[in-house]
Amino acid sequence: MSGDMSTTPGAATGVSAHDVTIPILMYHSISTSTNPLFSEWAVPPAMFEEHMAFLRRSGYTPITVSDLVRARAHGAPLPANPVVLTFDDAYADFYENAYPILRLFGAPATLYVPTAWVGGACDWLAADGESSRSMVTWSQLAEMSAGGIECGGHSHRHVQMDILSEADAREEIVTSKRLLDEHLGQETGSFAYPHGWTSRRVKRLVKAAGYTSACAVKNMHSAMSDDPFALARLHVRGDMDVAALGALIDQRMTSVEATLRGVARFAIRFGPRARARLGQLEARASVAQRPLAPLMSIVSIVRAPQTAPTRPFEPAAMLEIELSEPIPHLAEISRSGVIYRRALALIRLHAQPLRVMEFALDGGAAGVLAQRIWEELGDQINAHLSNDGLAQVCGLAREGIATGEEPACLAARRAFLPRAPFVSVVIPTHNRPAQVAALVETALASDYPAERFEVIVVDNAPSTNETALLFNRDYMESARVRYVREDRAGSSNARNAGLALARGEIVVFADDDELVDQRWLGEMVRGFESASDVRCVTGLVMPMELETQAQGWFEQFGGYCKAGFSARLFNLTDHRAESPLYPYNLGIYGAGGSMAFKRDHLLGIGGFDPALGPATPTLGGEDLDAMLRTVLGGHTLAYAPTAIVRHPSHREIGPLRKQMRGYGLGLSSALFKTFITQPRRAPEFLARLPLGLQFAFGAESPHHAGKQVDYPKELTWLEMRGLVAGPFAYLRSRRRIAAATRAQREPLPQTQLAHIGQTR
Repeated sequence: MSGDMSTTPGAATGVSAHDVTIPILMYHSISTSTNPLFSEWAVPPAMFEEHMAFLRRSGYTPITVSDLVRARAHGAPLPANPVVLTFDDAYADFYENAYPILRLFGAPATLYVPTAWVGGACDWLAADGESSRSMVTWSQLAEMSAGGIECGGHSHRHVQMDILSEADAREEIVTSKRLLDEHLGQETGSFAYPHGWTSRRVKRLVKAAGYTSACAVKNMHSAMSDDPFALARLHVRGDMDVAALGALIDQRMTSVEATLRGVARFAIRFGPRARARLGQLEARASVAQRPLAPLMSIVSIVRAPQTAPTRPFEPAAMLEIELSEPIPHLAEISRSGVIYRRALALIRLHAQPLRVMEFALDGGAAGVLAQRIWEELGDQINAHLSNDGLAQVCGLAREGIATGEEPACLAARRAFLPRAPFVSVVIPTHNRPAQVAALVETALASDYPAERFEVIVVDNAPSTNETALLFNRDYMESARVRYVREDRAGSSNARNAGLALARGEIVVFADDDELVDQRWLGEMVRGFESASDVRCVTGLVMPMELETQAQGWFEQFGGYCKAGFSARLFNLTDHRAESPLYPYNLGIYGAGGSMAFKRDHLLGIGGFDPALGPATPTLGGEDLDAMLRTVLGGHTLAYAPTAIVRHPSHREIGPLRKQMRGYGLGLSSALFKTFITQPRRAPEFLARLPLGLQFAFGAESPHHAGKQVDYPKELTWLEMRGLVAGPFAYLRSRRRIAAATRAQREPLPQTQLAHIGQTR
């Protein structure tokens, strides 16, 4: 290859191979046309060319994996700023898209080839809808090998090596090397473990086959102390622009974090390896399943989640049915060109939510609908009537339930509103002017006394002035709405800014893309009267729409709020959940999209943690952390399902991937923070850890109960990866904050001070 990015180790301007850590970048497909389930692995060609231009501008010198290993083995110098470019799977788009760009920049690279599929298609990607994706041919591999591309082994059939028997693993490794050697006419030196999984046995087999190096993943720099058969790489995702690539290369990890990550990788693979080993033993001994049942139960916490049967997705209309009013006639609904043949209806009685039910919009009579509701919810209906001191009923007529007198639940609400306290509604927002304006309007339309609440919109690190212009235009004269700007990115910073400005004794938080129920604000505030010492109240978050397959998968996951439809209290004394994980099963507390705190309490515990949240490496967890600190601090949290908001979920699989990973990251980050900041709780926390793993990973766990056959395994895997990576993300986030704080405290250089003085 030719060009100014190609350099060999040993250049006069180089540095010792033992003095540096090397970023080894891992790409997969270089293409634009992908199934949404595969988009994480596909970098568009135009973006890849920008990556190469960025590496050149930044002074990086690409080398191959074998170049790096030889330099390390012989102590030879490396070129300045070396970077290793690797590509897994050898898709045809490498030859069509990546190879010409690499030649343009004179950049060598290492391509890992699963030899069984050369010239064919990648059958192992059937679950991602990509089984027809074309692979390179042997002639293309020979051409590229002669043109500066190192071709390495990637097993024969692209299988998870660490769960194979020794004989099968050896066959995969040996066959891969033999075919590459024969077709390319040279010794193949490097290997990459499919899916990144390996073991001591697999590494031993790779070395015995004659390879001189092997790459894993690890998402960290490759250090001089790396085992040459477990080289660390950095995963380049499909959505990474140049800035994200630079941040990926710049990231560093402490030795403690590296050790913890190794332990986490072992924990993730324990289950699959144990299952595979048990299956191999069972087949070898030809024994029945029964003798192995006790052993299988030990490793059940990491079995693949079992899912329910599925049916083709179709959009659903979102409805509400109030049982104290006439039952509606449900016919086919058409909105914005979409014809709905089914509906998800929130069933309410006296505004109290009872359940979500699905109905076919087939024109069925209201009486038939009423009968079905009665069959499923009759006990709940009578329990509610009994609590209100009203006579029970023996059925549900199409006219609804008429009591003839005001129910006690509505009377209590009516009596509360005249004495309701002054409260502040804080809404953080980022580049969503239309959505946040719609939310503000629904909040202002609340039946809460208008003179007793204010709305504070916190514009968080906006990239435009659209939100400021909108609020200056529409709310300049309003005494009820305030607009403020917080330039420190992160929802925690935005919420803390609103908290500092709030005049209410209670501060209520909502997400900027929600719409709130007319009774939401009153029910959130009334929740503080449900018990003594309530310091936090959360509400019910319902889906705003169900239009796409991705939104259907999110509801299978459980949606935004898994707390249910019954009011509950949580503390460490008389209101403990009946769960061995309590109080660390954070999902039961509610969701950050609808939460409120006593202002003095939230200020007293330090507000929201800036190291947690969507704009940090943790991608979330700031709301769960504040709730957990409230409960662990000896106070009471109240869940009020009568306080309802509607929240949209992501329509596309790409953002949903990030959200699922963020859920795992945020949850484990919040728990890890508790572990390291409250060490006295370590014994009880660690005692619950095995049960927590079973809840997160177990096949029979209620956490996976709603998932159907079509629920992408990738989403479960991303959530689990996030759970494992959360502690590292939290530590990285804290380091960033500490570094930023130090930078703010450092005095300016004298030259800059002089310049400032001249401009005054």
